[in-house]
Amino acid sequence: MTAPAVVTMRVAKPEISTNGSNWTDWSGYSNQVAIGGGDRELSEEFIFNEDVGVLSPGKRGHIELTLDVVYTEGGAEPFEVARAAYEAGTPFYMRFSPKGGGSTQFLFTSDSGYITKAPYIGGAASGGKAMVFQVVLATPKLTKSVIA
Repeated sequence: MTAPAVVTMRVAKPEISTNGSNWTDWSGYSNQVAIGGGDRELSEEFIFNEDVGVLSPGKRGHIELTLDVVYTEGGAEPFEVARAAYEAGTPFYMRFSPKGGGSTQFLFTSDSGYITKAPYIGGAASGGKAMVFQVVLATPKLTKSVIA
């Protein structure tokens, strides 16, 4: 048996957009993509002649994409873009390619969503570690595609 072709996030390419068509590469600023939510509602009904319930699927909840981003300062830097979208409550988009965004690789793209948590930073005076903020995007769904 040959080993599977394992994919890691080592060279992932996360990108953001404020309009869904112009994308900005944040791979030089970010170091982690996390996904939460998206749980499917489930109904369970018990009937007389069975000892176990009958399950039926419902709707899926929204997905939360969390991107950890290194804090830098400047008008077009990631913190300022995320802060402005959060404070204004304007649409925001994220997408990422686990293998780096090359031809024939998978791309996961959010629908229009909103940044739901304040992206502000903090830290200790004793630390020499770079400050990192989180962009938490609530979106109805992710769409998987193949990069042409």
